[in-house]
Amino acid sequence: MQIRLFVIGATGATGLAVLLRALRHEDIKVTAFIRDELKLTEDIKGKVQAITGDIMDVECLMKAMKDHDAVVSCLGNSGIGSTTVFSEGTVNIIEAMRANNIKYLNFCGGAYYLGHRRSFSPLKLVMPVINDVEKMLQYVKKIDDITWVATMPPSITDDDFTGDYKVEVDRMPGPNKVTKHDLADWLVISVTDQSKMEEYKHQFVGISSIRLAECILL
Repeated sequence: MQIRLFVIGATGATGLAVLLRALRHEDIKVTAFIRDELKLTEDIKGKVQAITGDIMDVECLMKAMKDHDAVVSCLGNSGIGSTTVFSEGTVNIIEAMRANNIKYLNFCGGAYYLGHRRSFSPLKLVMPVINDVEKMLQYVKKIDDITWVATMPPSITDDDFTGDYKVEVDRMPGPNKVTKHDLADWLVISVTDQSKMEEYKHQFVGISSIRLAECILL
């Protein structure tokens, strides 16, 4: 049975990696929801359905999501100033999913928001982004009619796919690093696997690339 996957934030580093990982699965049909089709890389163009739109336009999002089964959100912000992309954008995602009866969502937050998050102080410059992501997470916590998982990556590297990564609820399972390809793999295989979504349903999940720790030790 083919799964129709809707990817938001598909032209960012993580989003592009999600598209590439999803394309490795013959049973997954991929839609990229993007602001600029020119940002799709050559190895992806023509292999996914690209829909241009604005995450802040809920009507556009509702139409784009029609006939999909699951959503991966890799929302990002181009700057460090005041933003509502994460909070208002996620409200729109949830509303569009409800309108289309889509039940599965895996979205990216950040390791800062896990149980140990108050162990360090972020730069004041990025506080507007941090506060908006916090607002997003507080909103999603109240959602019980959609099976969501919040994946909370630490520092995301450009290293190659290792396949040697771990996830754990509400804590980092290893080093504070994950490759974008390992992160993408988890986002794809979890949101398209009903048993995994039920296992981690309504949880904040840390992720680490274990092999990166071995490289550091060497």
